[in-house]
Amino acid sequence: MDKIISYIIILCLTLPLYGCNSKPSEVQQESAEGKKIHSQTDDSLNGSTQNDPLIQNMDFSDCFNNLQGSCVFYNSELNEYRIYNQAESENQYSPCSTFKIIASMLGVEAGVLVNENSKMKYNGSTYPIDSWNKDLTLKEAFQSSCVWYFKQVIDKVGENEVKKKLTELDYGNCDVSEWDGSALNPTPDTNGFWLESSLKISPKEQVDVLSKIFDGHITVSESTLSLLKQLMLVDNDESISLYGKTGTGKNNAWFVGFFEDQKQRWYFTVNLQDENNVSGNNAKEIVTDIIEEHF
Repeated sequence: MDKIISYIIILCLTLPLYGCNSKPSEVQQESAEGKKIHSQTDDSLNGSTQNDPLIQNMDFSDCFNNLQGSCVFYNSELNEYRIYNQAESENQYSPCSTFKIIASMLGVEAGVLVNENSKMKYNGSTYPIDSWNKDLTLKEAFQSSCVWYFKQVIDKVGENEVKKKLTELDYGNCDVSEWDGSALNPTPDTNGFWLESSLKISPKEQVDVLSKIFDGHITVSESTLSLLKQLMLVDNDESISLYGKTGTGKNNAWFVGFFEDQKQRWYFTVNLQDENNVSGNNAKEIVTDIIEEHF
């Protein structure tokens, strides 16, 4: 009997010790893996998993030519972000003409646009950009970044549908309340909520939206995706294909898109917030320099 009692006492003492030893060893292993995979988080403490993205803070200052801004590159297959100036990349700004990617998608999906030859009627006004002063096709309007064309498209799609789709995309603040814009430009048909007005989005959100569209996380037809790629194509050589859209506002400039080869695709955004006379072309040059120097 004494032997049985002694055995029970030993068993009760050893079981708790076994449990305490196993639990910390698991936590230490998870924490070690977390530090290896996620340089900025401790997975064992915040409850995240190995499915969380890898975020690498990069120094791309050599490509920014002393201009102030941020950039984000994202590879959805690797689940990896490479970010320059992370704090700035999370601030929201007007998307300006980069929104024409979304406007084109909405127009096609709503049946307002059919293909790259879909025309909108010129109203006879004299615009400061000569290429705007005629009836335009979608391809021509996208390439010349014609505001009046896309104002007609968005008006035909309608405020409720636009709001619905922006919410589905998590497109920044999704705010289209200033539908007709903030009078940034001299005529009503050259203004809109996406031009230094109510709608705002961060550089990081821009790449996330592009990933949702082109990786199939929202319902968009294959024909629409193919058309978007045709419109966005900037360069296509033997090594990579570059797709994107520039945008220029008040001390606010963008180039957003993606580049791909046969093996992988990287989404990107460069945003400039600089008192110098910056434009979308400045942002585009930075992207091409980064790709050449760092990828």
